[in-house]
Amino acid sequence: MLKTLNKTLFLIFALLSLTGCSTIAYIGHTTERHYSEAQNLPADYPTKYLPDGNIWDEIGRNLKFADNIDLPYVRDQIRWFQKHQDFLNRTIERGAPFIYYIYQETKRRHLPAELVLVPIFESGYSACSRSYASAVGFWQFMPKTAKGFHLKINRWYDGRCDPVASTNIALTYFTQLHAFFDNDWFSAIAAYNAGPGRIQKAILKNQRLGKSTNFWDLDVKDQTLVYVPKLLALAAIIRTPERYGVKLLSVNDGPYFEQVEITSQIDLRRAAKLAEVDLDTIKRLNPAFKRGVTDPDGPHVLLIPKSKVAIFKANAEGTPRPITKEITPAAKTVSTESTATDETIIDKSTSVAKSRKTGVTTKPTINVQKPIAAVNTIPYKTANGDSIFRIAQRFHTTPGKIKAVNNLKGNSIKIGQVLQIPTTTKTTTSTIKKNGTRSVKKAKVTATPKTKVTAHRTVRPKTTVKKPAKQNTRRVKKN
Repeated sequence: MLKTLNKTLFLIFALLSLTGCSTIAYIGHTTERHYSEAQNLPADYPTKYLPDGNIWDEIGRNLKFADNIDLPYVRDQIRWFQKHQDFLNRTIERGAPFIYYIYQETKRRHLPAELVLVPIFESGYSACSRSYASAVGFWQFMPKTAKGFHLKINRWYDGRCDPVASTNIALTYFTQLHAFFDNDWFSAIAAYNAGPGRIQKAILKNQRLGKSTNFWDLDVKDQTLVYVPKLLALAAIIRTPERYGVKLLSVNDGPYFEQVEITSQIDLRRAAKLAEVDLDTIKRLNPAFKRGVTDPDGPHVLLIPKSKVAIFKANAEGTPRPITKEITPAAKTVSTESTATDETIIDKSTSVAKSRKTGVTTKPTINVQKPIAAVNTIPYKTANGDSIFRIAQRFHTTPGKIKAVNNLKGNSIKIGQVLQIPTTTKTTTSTIKKNGTRSVKKAKVTATPKTKVTAHRTVRPKTTVKKPAKQNTRRVKKN
């Protein structure tokens, strides 16, 4: 009964958020206008610099579905890829900086390595590609789907274009679909395209008719019917490219970027100068920032080429106002090798963890540091769905502070783990429930309007002036 209820709630959520991700209808009709050749690639770009070997070798050894190549639909898709070697090369070149990260995430979550290949036919590994149905990013999230997963979208930032945030959400969603369809990966992958409601409806129809509920026997649209074969065809080619006469572009089997926490809003041009790289490199790694500057309200994280992180930090420390955060050894900047649990991933991609503003300007040229209140802590027992970022938002603190107080090296937390939560509010009352968790009532704090400080200019919040209410000007007839 509980399992049926959970499935019903999941379907309701999926329908409300239009969960089916929009993809290229047929791989033969690829929207090439979204794709452009990478130019002026740096010397350490993953397709040029291979000190750790070729990642396709390892991925090929860990594929789970590569034996399903005798089906007609799969053979058709293999033939298409054989005829479009240039498409594969362009796509792999664009995705090269992120393929290692995505593969490591699938390994950490014990997911099929085949999921690394999904962005190849979803978006051509184009971080901000937009489909005819307005799906965006590597993983082609619809706006309402992104909103359903609390993926931040505003005029500064589109989380669907964030390679790390969108990947974490997509893999979490695949995990949920796999559980929803009783560990049937083909149905789960098809549901990523069509939405779980449509696949579940097809399964129930076959059950009523006494037919097999195997994915290949379901009555689904052509777009969904070829979706799984695309993935199987790619898996077969990745596993033994020489068998199909395909030469894959080599990709370095090592991290290309690291995530670096910064203190506040920064122009991407300045970030490029601090890292001593060209602007295109920074934009390629941080495509979610739509206006050439980071979101003033966060996420305060930049992806920087790993070989340039030390240079970026050194140059940032030499500026009049620090750019990067001072982080204790227990809470170092998260790299591509330091990852989080499934519960953490959803909120990491929402980017709702807001860093404390470190300065207020009374004049454009003077920065005055805010006094930091004494830090008190309260215990909190983590529950299902919690993450460092969600907890930080709930208690009006930052993930860095929580990790520092609890000596956490990464973002991983376990259900039932007791964390000490730093709080600087004047009063915080809590009631301990029977299950050991805390229900926290946040103190009311009266705040003066804040001034947001960028790396090169001051951005002041807009002031909304409330119009006076209309007076009653109706004339009254005298007696």
